[in-house]
Amino acid sequence: MVCWEEYMKKKFVIGILIVIVLFLIFGFKDIKDGFEDGFNAAIKTEHLN
Repeated sequence: MVCWEEYMKKKFVIGILIVIVLFLIFGFKDIKDGFEDGFNAAIKTEHLN
């Protein structure tokens, strides 16, 4: 039973790490896209002025 508990703990930790990595990858992509959109909007505003 101890081995089974250790195995489940490892699976649980690995699962959390995968979720964190995916969150960081997609979160970073969304932030980057948002930054580019804001940058483009700022450039358009400059041209209008």
